[in-house]
Amino acid sequence: FDSNIGADNVIRALEIQPDGKILIGGAFSNYNTLSTNRIIRLNSNGTKDTTFTTGTGFNSQVTALTLQSDGKIILVGDFTGYNGNSAQRIVRLNAFGFIDSTFSGGSGFNVTPNTIAIQGDGNVIVGGGFTEYNGMTLQNRVIRLTGNGSKDTSFNIGTGFNANVYSITILSDANVLIGGNFATFNSNIENYLV
Repeated sequence: FDSNIGADNVIRALEIQPDGKILIGGAFSNYNTLSTNRIIRLNSNGTKDTTFTTGTGFNSQVTALTLQSDGKIILVGDFTGYNGNSAQRIVRLNAFGFIDSTFSGGSGFNVTPNTIAIQGDGNVIVGGGFTEYNGMTLQNRVIRLTGNGSKDTSFNIGTGFNANVYSITILSDANVLIGGNFATFNSNIENYLV
């Protein structure tokens, strides 16, 4: 693996695909002197995967990404655009880097999401500092989305968290472990972990 000179700014997210290719997202605009605008997929030897087409990329940083079992990629971050298209802090790409139009975040998040995880059933849990998603209020820093990007109304977090969520892990029993700088969850004292 040869990273050569690597990224010209912070890498915030990476994931290794089953085929050994590596997805990287962050605040960088160049990788090994190639213009990439905050996302790139590398072959297992560290060279750019030219089958992954990102065009002009993201207009601001990617904070987290995750890979679905079908090869699609969900990304969250500060961005409001991807390759000239609107993408309001969340977008799903197909395996070739093009926007998947079957997933819509609508007006997206009002504040940057920090973390994302996919459950076994394909639902997506997103955490961050946000209090709104797609114009709906009281999504206090964590939300579960269905496979098409709409809010999963069966996931009830009550009043949610009082501060940022930074980490989400799906446990083997399908429960969700959440970490952040919060002191309360649903009005109960839960210092940093719930």
